Amino acid sequence: MTSQDNSQLKPIHEDDLFIERALEDANIPTLMMAIIHLTGDSSLLDGKIKPQVTESLDPQGGLSEEEKAEVRALALKALIDYRDRGCPAPEKLPEDVIRRMGDFIVGAQVPEEYLPMMYEEMSLDENYTRASPWQKDVPEERKQAFKTIVIGAGMSGILTAIKMDEIGLSYTIIEKNEDVGGTWLENTYPGCRVDVPNHFFSFSFERNPEWSHHYSVREDLFKYFSSIANKYKIRDNIQFGSEVEEARWSAEESKWHVRVRRRDGSISELVADVVITAVGQLNRPKLPE
Repeated sequence: MTSQDNSQLKPIHEDDLFIERALEDANIPTLMMAIIHLTGDSSLLDGKIKPQVTESLDPQGGLSEEEKAEVRALALKALIDYRDRGCPAPEKLPEDVIRRMGDFIVGAQVPEEYLPMMYEEMSLDENYTRASPWQKDVPEERKQAFKTIVIGAGMSGILTAIKMDEIGLSYTIIEKNEDVGGTWLENTYPGCRVDVPNHFFSFSFERNPEWSHHYSVREDLFKYFSSIANKYKIRDNIQFGSEVEEARWSAEESKWHVRVRRRDGSISELVADVVITAVGQLNRPKLPE
């Protein structure tokens, strides 16, 4: 839920039993934060129930069954009260409470530089609303003349393309492989999967309720990102089998000159106003000597 746009709030009409059953599938550390947001009571942060970072990467924070049941009971009470009060927009949380919530849920202190991103992504405060990346009155011909090169068609490159389309800017993606997916295309070793929960590897505007595992396997991740590329029709803007060898800035022209090597060995030079690197870090294997 968000206090920034009350039109996004959906009131609860279901009965107590429905809510209780829904809570059985909830992620408990996240549920604890939702209780604080819903009630404005931050006392949970000082209580005896605290999620821990465990070697098994337990998404429930290593909490016992008794602790989970206690949190679910608190959530049930809070949600019933919220429903019976007519589902009003939650009050704005103090910034220091949000900071403590971040430290609490990850089991470690969140670095200071991460906080603006956290506030922006959660849309908790209009002071951290993401600004429009492009002026609305820019002539269409100027938009089309503005050229952007994106290096890589993995999850970051796909997202960049979608956002470029949203604001109406032309772009070209240079991808060394013959398909999208980046890390999740190239890494095919047995057992390849993510080591954090799936929601960290999906876009907020394309949520996926069909993950087969809490820590998805490589096949599911590749399928997800490939389907997103298809849905948003970005493949036509990708030059597959091409690799950037050099990007050189010309101060005289205020342009980037990008040298690209094709699969057949041919080399071409592209000129762009902006170069966005989305090359990732897990696609260059370090082989033993």
